[in-house]
Amino acid sequence: MKNYRKILSVLMVLILALSVIAVPMSASAAVSDPAAVGEYIHPERPQGKVDPAYPDFEYTVANGEAKIINYNFNGSEVTFPSKLGGYTVTSIGEEVFYTCTSQVTGFVIPDTVKTIDRMAFFDCINLTSVKIPDSVTSIGAAAFCNCTSLSDVVFPASLETIGNSAFSGCALKNAELPDKVTSIGESAFEGCKAIQKVFIPASVTAIGRRVFNNFDAEDVRESIVVDPANKVYDSRNNCNAIIETATNTLIVGCSKTVIPDSVTAIGEYAFCGSSKLKQITLPDGVNSLGDSAFKCCTGLQRIDIPDRVNSIGNGAFYKCTSLQQISLPNGLSGIGESMFGECTALTEIILPDGVTAIGEEAFRGCTSLTSVTFPEGLTLIDDYAFFDCEALKSVTIPASVDHIWGKAVGYHEAYVMDDYDNKLVLKTLPIDDFTIYGYYGSEAERYAIDDFGDDQIRFIGLNEMPTSKKVKAELSDGMLPEIKDLTGEPATDSSGDPLDLSEILPDKTVIGVYDITLWNADHRALPRPEEPVTVKIRCSQPDAKVYAYEYGEIKDLKAVYENSRLTFKVKNFGVRFYVTTDADVVLPVCGDSDGDGELSVYDATIIQRYEAGMTVKSDAEMILHADVNGDGATDIFDATYVQRYLVSMDTPYPVGEKF
Repeated sequence: MKNYRKILSVLMVLILALSVIAVPMSASAAVSDPAAVGEYIHPERPQGKVDPAYPDFEYTVANGEAKIINYNFNGSEVTFPSKLGGYTVTSIGEEVFYTCTSQVTGFVIPDTVKTIDRMAFFDCINLTSVKIPDSVTSIGAAAFCNCTSLSDVVFPASLETIGNSAFSGCALKNAELPDKVTSIGESAFEGCKAIQKVFIPASVTAIGRRVFNNFDAEDVRESIVVDPANKVYDSRNNCNAIIETATNTLIVGCSKTVIPDSVTAIGEYAFCGSSKLKQITLPDGVNSLGDSAFKCCTGLQRIDIPDRVNSIGNGAFYKCTSLQQISLPNGLSGIGESMFGECTALTEIILPDGVTAIGEEAFRGCTSLTSVTFPEGLTLIDDYAFFDCEALKSVTIPASVDHIWGKAVGYHEAYVMDDYDNKLVLKTLPIDDFTIYGYYGSEAERYAIDDFGDDQIRFIGLNEMPTSKKVKAELSDGMLPEIKDLTGEPATDSSGDPLDLSEILPDKTVIGVYDITLWNADHRALPRPEEPVTVKIRCSQPDAKVYAYEYGEIKDLKAVYENSRLTFKVKNFGVRFYVTTDADVVLPVCGDSDGDGELSVYDATIIQRYEAGMTVKSDAEMILHADVNGDGATDIFDATYVQRYLVSMDTPYPVGEKF
């Protein structure tokens, strides 16, 4: 492609020369008259013009000024013309060297140029030095990005704006900026691992994120200074950092930073890549650490976080590979995504009592981690939170945890021989001898069973196996749907959001509200079934119907009433079920054999008389309500359960509850 373009340029010159012979014209007219300049459509870029005097450059014209948009390679040392086609060149356009970046070693920019556009010299890896004329006021995004040999740049005194990633990945040794610069774009000097000195003039009013971050590079910064006259940023107390004055937020630091007591926040990426930072003292007044604040501080061994800190951002300590221990503040409510990911030296973590959620990949790759202490109020352990923590052989998960997402604990990646291809492949596998300690029927047990129906991870219960309490359900299809009775509580969906039942179920009287979970016959937690499960709920209303409320929709489950039971099929669990009737009813009480709405010794007596075949003052439906254990017979066992209830003893059946 490069040769094609060079040949094309030569042909253009020949054609123009022949046209000059055919139509007599002075040399000056040929250059200054746009009509006399050849035009062609570039095969890969926008249409440009070529001046016969400078055939290697393509340009466009706007408002009487020329912008160079392409250079057809012809030598490693490039001198840009100050005029093309009679127009003054005021701009170096986008990706000028996009076809010949590795060949360019130097260039001269005329003092007519005002702007250098985005990616103008992107990836010119053999460029070592640049002198930018004082006419330039703006350097665009990624203009010199990835010029990995560029160590010496003379910034023009006229420079006002530096775009995002303008010098990212360069070999610059200093970033002492001129006095007219007002804004420094995000990542402007990111990855400039050789920078030793940073000076921010009084004129700067905007500094982007990650502006001086080095990530995995060796941090050699020795000095960070803000001009004392700057009204937006400061380096108070000679702290060797950049602080946003109005918010007291430290936004750029280095290994030699001493954080002033007046700082209240550490900003995003503030110390990111400070590989020489081994320890740092955070003042007691600090209340937040931003995203990636200490990311890739590979030398950081320990940090104590003040108790006032209530917010730590995602990835705050990601890849701090020397971090062995850390004390987290009590006010912390969550562990963010990748907060301690790949902290390969971290051996122990104790999460404060206030933590309710652990984010995705929060501790992924912490290969030395052997001990984790979860607080009782924890509710969520997100995807891959402790993935690839091979030294972690067991965890104790509190009963409060109701969501453990994919491969959160107990899994790692390992190479195994693939029998089909007979080669090593990377697979996700359970960690050998990993154990979860938790509570039977909890989310921890469900997670250990996983989606395969077999124990994938060893689970050891901390409580006794629950007894089979048939609340208002029966064992069916080898499973026990256990029902949490929410009757009488405010109507909500399964997430706890309020519902207006008068709109969802108009003209219906709700006589029961339930959450349903599944157990097997041994009362162990089960994964979600592939097929619908039969559920039977005791009910005294023959006209009752059962509805499921899920994702804002109400669905009739077509329940069948028989022998004082509603039978229906359930496939989706974790939703809320409503039992309704069209009639105004007074709900009977389980065990109430005389129908007065209360349990008493008299109710037990009626059951005993009925069992003995004696006459009782109760109708057949009332006697049915006395069948406490739901076995279809009202007998001495039901009377015993009523008596136990009356003396405040526990029963495995819902004595005293409304149907």
